[in-house]
This record gives sequence, structure tokens and C-alpha cells, in this order.
Amino acid sequence: MKKLLSLLLLLLFVVGVSATGQKKKTATKCQRIIFDTDMGNDVDDALALDIMYKYMDAGKIKLLAIMTNKNGTGSARYLDIMNTWYGYPQIPIGIVRNGAKCDNSNNYAQIVSDLKVDGKPMFRTTVPDVTKLPDAEKLYRKILSRQSDHSVVIISTGFSTNLARLLDTKGDAYSPLTGRNLIARKVQYFSLMAGNFDGRNLTEYNVAMDAPACAKLFKESPVPIVTSPFELGEAVKYPGQSIQNDFNWAPLF
Repeated sequence: MKKLLSLLLLLLFVVGVSATGQKKKTATKCQRIIFDTDMGNDVDDALALDIMYKYMDAGKIKLLAIMTNKNGTGSARYLDIMNTWYGYPQIPIGIVRNGAKCDNSNNYAQIVSDLKVDGKPMFRTTVPDVTKLPDAEKLYRKILSRQSDHSVVIISTGFSTNLARLLDTKGDAYSPLTGRNLIARKVQYFSLMAGNFDGRNLTEYNVAMDAPACAKLFKESPVPIVTSPFELGEAVKYPGQSIQNDFNWAPLF
């Protein structure tokens, strides 16, 4: 739950900053977001995505794409299930290949994706074969190249692998800009759930699983980075019964 609270606070920050900034421009614009997630071992990222879909319904954000920074097919399949179930099957998904080598022993995304009723998949999907989805850094370039300057916030709740790789990309058919220059042109800031800054001898998971990528991102990012660290989520208590009571508004399938 610590990670979930960090996620909720992170999302509130992003939308709050967006609303403040839009007063100076136009009330009809909504914040453009790309979500980079290690969806798989914990339910917090799924709840964060639930909030994003609801912000989409309310016209507060436009979710341009979802990137998974977790190895394996389970994460992408689960994201496709969520996009389809919430009525946003058109949101593109990018995947990581040869990413951080993290523990997959408790991968609920894989388990849910494999659920069947009478021999048929329990949940509808849109993507026929997730293994053919584009590399995240390539999808980043495609999406960012089409946006207005300084209009996108990238929210990362997992490993920095995709973002580090984006920094290293060169000009292509989507844009002649390098990855670093494309970020500088199109992105407002990164909002990361990462780190631990209170002095404890604690290695935070999102950083530890791909420390070189995280170090690269902090060193080379051409835009500001806002972090929601471990101790922030730890300081806020979330009632577990809320998940059972507040998310029973629809049948399972």
C-alpha cells in the first residue's frame, strides 16, 4: 500500500499542476500524459491506471500511451485487458525488451491474463499478439513527435529503462531530433515514483532493479524531474477495505 499512496499523491500532483497551468491558457485543454509502468507484481499500478481512466472520462487528462517497463508478456496483456474493459482500446501500448531482471514469481498480471471461464479467456482483449507491440522508446518517439511543445507529462512508476533508452535514440522517420532534444522540446517534466531520501539504509526497488538507467535519467534529463519517494507513501495510510468496498461497482466479467 505504500507504493499505492505514492501513486495517488503523484497523480493528484500532476493533475493539480495541470489545472493551475491551464487557467493561464484555456480551460478546455487537458493534461497530456504518458504512463510508464512495471505493472505486474502489485495492484497499485492497476489502481493508478483506474484513476487515469476516470480522469479521461472527466476530461481532465488525455492518456496518449502506456509503456510497460516490465519483462514478459503478462504486463502488456494486462494493460490491453484494462484498456479494453475501460473502453479505451485505442490507447497504444509500448513494451520493453531485455529490460530489468526483476522477480516474476508473484506476477498477478500474468495470472489474471491467463484466467479462463469454460475454457475461454475471462476478459476481452484488443491486441491479437502483444509480442508484436513496438519497443517503448520507438512508441515514445512516435507519440511525442505529434504533440505540441512542452505539453506532455511522463509518469513513471517502475524502472527507468524505457526513458534511458529514449534519451539515447537518434533522429528517425518521426522526428529528426535526438531523444534528448525531443524530450526537451515536447515534455514538461518527468513525474517518477522512485527513490528514498530520508537517510535510511534502504535501496528503493524501482531504482535498484535498473540503477544504471535511473542514474542516466537523473544525470541527463533535459527537463525537471519530480519524485514521489518511498517515504512519502510510507507516511500515508490507505484503508485496505477501500479496495473491496469502493471497486465493486461493476461485475467481474
